Amino acid sequence: GGGASTKHEYLSRRLQAHETEIFHVRPVTPSRPQYIGSDIHFSCGLEVDSFNLMDNNTVEINLKRDLERLGKYIYVFVPVINTASVRVKVGGKQGTWSIHSQVPQKGGPNSCGSILRIAIDIKADGSEDDGMVSILF
Repeated sequence: GGGASTKHEYLSRRLQAHETEIFHVRPVTPSRPQYIGSDIHFSCGLEVDSFNLMDNNTVEINLKRDLERLGKYIYVFVPVINTASVRVKVGGKQGTWSIHSQVPQKGGPNSCGSILRIAIDIKADGSEDDGMVSILF
């Protein structure tokens, strides 16, 4: 008899001796922004104090400010494909960001949103906006 065909897709990466890499894989909710992770902490979330959807198109993320973290990145899913109107503020100033990837729509060839790679610097200097990220999408 004919068995069901199963398609497998694999993640792979060539690593150097004694090198490690953690793959953090989780589904997204296509209609809501989500914090995906960072290169700050391997837990991909322990660095977040709060993640708040302020209205239908604004997210505020407060990162922990206990330690200085310079030249790091966070990754955030936003439910938009056309990112021309996306605005990002980091520490109260215009932020630097790029599209890391488009997220495929479940069961279809189209995308349901974008993962943004946002540059962050946490100075841990006690300033009011330190560690604050705001995304308008």
